[in-house]
Amino acid sequence: MTMKATHEKTAIALALGAMVFTLATTAQAQAVRTDAADSGTNRGFTAYSMASLGWPSHTLEWYYNPNGAPTGALGTEQVIAATQYAAQRWMDVCNVKIVYKGLTTKAPTLDHDAFDGTNVIGWRSLPTEYKNKNGIIFRSTNGTTLLETDMSIAPDLASALTFGNLEAFTGSMTRGIGFMLGLFGSDNPQAVMSNSTQFDDPNYYRSILRANDVAECVVRYGASTQSDVNRVLNWGDAVMAQGGIGPSGQVTVHNYGFNYRYYSTGNTYVGEQNGTFYTLFPNSDLTAVGTLNDLLPQAISAGY
Repeated sequence: MTMKATHEKTAIALALGAMVFTLATTAQAQAVRTDAADSGTNRGFTAYSMASLGWPSHTLEWYYNPNGAPTGALGTEQVIAATQYAAQRWMDVCNVKIVYKGLTTKAPTLDHDAFDGTNVIGWRSLPTEYKNKNGIIFRSTNGTTLLETDMSIAPDLASALTFGNLEAFTGSMTRGIGFMLGLFGSDNPQAVMSNSTQFDDPNYYRSILRANDVAECVVRYGASTQSDVNRVLNWGDAVMAQGGIGPSGQVTVHNYGFNYRYYSTGNTYVGEQNGTFYTLFPNSDLTAVGTLNDLLPQAISAGY
């Protein structure tokens, strides 16, 4: 049996870069800004251990507001597709649903006294204290349950962002969605949610979820039914990228009895069926490369 790709590569051309977020300890409480002691080295991100902060029913529903997008920015359909693609990376490994609900005219909020319970991703000018930031994640919670998370992208920084780098935007959105899920910054410099100063550079991104990213999401929402399979496939992403076969950060397609990923650069497939992993290279037969029991320890050892 051969594997056939059914997904489209998402066309996206914008990088959010480093974000900062605000956190309210209650729905109407005074905001606690995590960038209060920002020295310019961590760009406002701090690692936390609030493992219980998450969405009820394991579901994040979000809307997109295209108003205010700068000239030359992505089209509405591209932004939506990019965010859905980034969201699927998290859903591949943990038991959470991230659902696009449609367009909205509501603006992403920055004011804890004005939250409306609608999770919005959109464009808006940021206060002067965020002038070096490409975006803000707003979060409001009644203790351990998230009530609202909004992502504001700064249109006045659009010229500093990387148009044309398709993978960079998806990687940045993967990081942003992580914050919208209630995750915090990681001390692991290899993680998507890393606090690394490299995220100040809009050309810098990570597209593959690492063990730290997966662990924090799983603590909040539990593992997906194919979490271990996808951890091995994430490791395979890195191996393929190192071999010049990409792009990296693919999501898993479920079809033809396989869980698989397609790498358009090398016209290559990597997949799993019934606990056995396979590769399919051009002009080659489907080849078994190992079992889940064999490969998962190796993926974990490699940090995936």
